[in-house]
Amino acid sequence: MNKDLNTVLLASCFFCLCTSVSCMPAFEDSNPSGCQPDAQTASLHLSTDPPAELEQVPRVLRLLVRDQDQVVADPLEPSDFVLLAGTISNSQLEQLGQQQELPESLAKRVVSSIAWANSPDEVVVAPTVALEPAERYVLANSALGTTQSIEVATYDPLPMLRFVWPQAGHSLSGAEAVWCGASTLTAVAQRVELAPASRHGFILNGASSSDPGRRCVHFELEPSSEIGTPGPALPPVVLSDTAGKALARIEPHPLRDGAASIEPLVPVLCEPPETAFGPGCAVVQDDRISVRSPEGAALWSVVSSGPTGATEHLATTERGSRFVLSGFVPNSQLSITLTVLDAATRSLTATVNAQMSAPMPHLIISEVLANPIGPEPQQEWVELYNDGLAPAMLGDYLLNDVGGVTSLPSALLPPGGYALLVNEGFDDSGEYDTPPDSTALLLPVAKLGKGGLSNAGEPLKLTTVSGQVQSRFPSDPKPKAGRSVYRKWPKALADEAEGFALSEPGAATPGTSNVAKD
Repeated sequence: MNKDLNTVLLASCFFCLCTSVSCMPAFEDSNPSGCQPDAQTASLHLSTDPPAELEQVPRVLRLLVRDQDQVVADPLEPSDFVLLAGTISNSQLEQLGQQQELPESLAKRVVSSIAWANSPDEVVVAPTVALEPAERYVLANSALGTTQSIEVATYDPLPMLRFVWPQAGHSLSGAEAVWCGASTLTAVAQRVELAPASRHGFILNGASSSDPGRRCVHFELEPSSEIGTPGPALPPVVLSDTAGKALARIEPHPLRDGAASIEPLVPVLCEPPETAFGPGCAVVQDDRISVRSPEGAALWSVVSSGPTGATEHLATTERGSRFVLSGFVPNSQLSITLTVLDAATRSLTATVNAQMSAPMPHLIISEVLANPIGPEPQQEWVELYNDGLAPAMLGDYLLNDVGGVTSLPSALLPPGGYALLVNEGFDDSGEYDTPPDSTALLLPVAKLGKGGLSNAGEPLKLTTVSGQVQSRFPSDPKPKAGRSVYRKWPKALADEAEGFALSEPGAATPGTSNVAKD
């Protein structure tokens, strides 16, 4: 194997960082390398890229280990260096050098890294994950019997650009990778080299060359660049603007060549009230647009221009899933530019004009207590929330469960208002379960579900009397005694598992915001 470019992908677990390596006094009693008191004590030299004090290193970096004093007779081996979270004992250092499976307590602390040799006397160790702030890490070399700890800075003035695309498979044609941040970026046109694979290219604004968005950047392989050495490669650690000023850190997600063949996205057939939205379909409402994606994974960068200026939205979809764009002005006209990337990073750009509707109600199922501590089904309840901009006439809606349909009583629920559907025998004293908020609208019904809501969890659906679906609520997570299932944010869709959670004991919030439980 060529030791000048020896690439080793280490096991992934916690985050880590390290510094200079030497025969440490802490290991004098049982040093696996056999360091003698009269041996050379000059240490291997460790620096960081970007340069930093070893007690204040950034979350994203590369470690440069140099044998500048010729302490080691043989060339440094990249595979001998291991990055771990926390500290390490003598016995654990010995375990690292043994040709056997590491114990779980040690293996889970190994930090995913790529290590390679720049020369016989220099090794680069590059974590492939961002390190945790204010945490200590250790770089260990079992062959030399050396360790060195470092600490990550508590605060980093530079924001982090997260790797978002592609989710699976990588191609070296066009936009190979996309990173996005929380805010817009200034002009970026940075020529970079992916390491250690020696692939040259540019990091540019947008999710692709045709995307006007400024929250994301993408990597484009230089047309004249050779592929270089196969294997995983890392982006630079810092993104700079055209003047060379550091703008952000880049999440060190490893990129790989040789992506499998992926079919392009096939536009879906829209049905009323949907309208074409690039390869997907959309329902345009008052302050939001609900989008249905085509089959296959896709990254959406949507830039809208309206009365409040330009707004950028990002979303990832797969298998015909949906997402919601929000924050628009009712009755306004929008000009929308959308860029859609498929899993092979092929891009499709479209322009859409949208006329937003007048303010309307958006009634959702917000929280459900299906398994109360008190008597069942009397103490069960379903919380409704009006996430819209107009009052909701509740008598126009139906609650559907596995067993049947419950008609909602006639009542007016204002924007931002909460209502509780309860059984007629409901006791609001809170003797057994959390009592409803005093501002909540209580709506007693003769029967909530068919003989009560299922303690095993069941999907719920809110529809208009004409059958149009307004809100869905999933069967997972499974209810537990006295613990409600709640929607973590109002626009979370029923197929978004991360959008729903089980409340802690005694922390249900009937008739009020779920934010306190997030």
